[in-house]
Amino acid sequence: MKTQSLSARADMFPVKIYGEQVAEIPNIEDKGSLSYFGSSCYLRLTKLRRDQMGIEHSKVNTLAFENDNYFVNASEDDTNAPATYKVVPYEEHIEKGLDKDVKWAVRNVPFNYPGQGATKLWPDIIKADNKNSILDYQSDVLPIALMRGNDSDLKDMRHRFLHDYGLYKVRPYPFKTFLEWNAKVPTAGYFCIKDFDDDITVKTDISDYQYDFRSKGIIVTPDTKDEVDFIFSCLDKESYIWNSVSLTESVINTKSMKIKNDKLFSFTKTSVFKHPMVIKLNKNGTYLLGYTSEILDTESINYDKIVTPYQCSGYASGRNDLGNVTFVPAGIQLMSSYRWTPINKDEEKYHINYLQSLPVNYLLENWRTSQTNDAPQLKIIPKLTEQVTNVKDILIMLGGQDLEKEIINGYNRKITA
Repeated sequence: MKTQSLSARADMFPVKIYGEQVAEIPNIEDKGSLSYFGSSCYLRLTKLRRDQMGIEHSKVNTLAFENDNYFVNASEDDTNAPATYKVVPYEEHIEKGLDKDVKWAVRNVPFNYPGQGATKLWPDIIKADNKNSILDYQSDVLPIALMRGNDSDLKDMRHRFLHDYGLYKVRPYPFKTFLEWNAKVPTAGYFCIKDFDDDITVKTDISDYQYDFRSKGIIVTPDTKDEVDFIFSCLDKESYIWNSVSLTESVINTKSMKIKNDKLFSFTKTSVFKHPMVIKLNKNGTYLLGYTSEILDTESINYDKIVTPYQCSGYASGRNDLGNVTFVPAGIQLMSSYRWTPINKDEEKYHINYLQSLPVNYLLENWRTSQTNDAPQLKIIPKLTEQVTNVKDILIMLGGQDLEKEIINGYNRKITA
């Protein structure tokens, strides 16, 4: 899981989630790996399933390794399930990989390298597990970013899951699934069988369905197959162009509101500090201004525009909406912490209402994989083409009128799960 304390990882015991991973191992009598297992939960469930099937669970067919002896000691204290325990540093495993006689792996590995912020560790572990031979079966708890993430690592790993590892099922989990163990990241279960190349099953709390995501190269997981078609149709429509802000110099810390350069910026308008700049967006559609002694934002100042924060502030608590959406007229500068799109002044109320509407929030809820309001995260929002204001008319414009009930119910379920 995402960076957390040793004790939190050792105490993790999500039986239902881990149980589904273990239950689908096709040949559980074969030698399996519990790579960086964290807690004794996987070991107990593996032994239980083997016992129920009359299969011996032993040190010979069970490999459990960690990078820290803390987890080995904690697991041995918690369970009598035998295993060949090993302490293997991440770097050593990444270099050597698993032995070829290991046939399957179930994992909820650490997401990031220790002490290095957001540097991803999980791709390196999974690639190492498959380095010497693609596993016959593997199942992981991983970020939803694997489904649609846009950076090179995520694209590479998604290609591997879709075309090398044999992804056959995706199981999205509610945002709160791992909060008990201090993990705040949207996750899903990924299930693979070697050489599988058919349609992928999506299993939600509402339904199961199959879809050809391999040809799309990305995955979305709403509650029904018709919703998948709707989301992809929105992705094909013209979207807004969200521009970044390039200042000639940064003048204020947006968190502390401390001035960095008092020769360029003031909170008070004077004959010297006369060029207005938005320094805070309020929830009611208003904004707070500061003033610069010279124009620092030379682009957005020329446009009537709709503005939204670059960071989706509610993402850490499970929200995926844009956040504040505010109209700012030409002649006012923006700070670099915002994104903007040009809008005709007499049309701004329709766009603001639309960008904060339930259908748009629904699309973001099923698409967003990070907290940034940048082009990859917001391209799912089709540009408003009609002056409509209510949910029904917006859905008609988007072509989703036949799915009104599914979209409303699906969104409400996601924000309360």
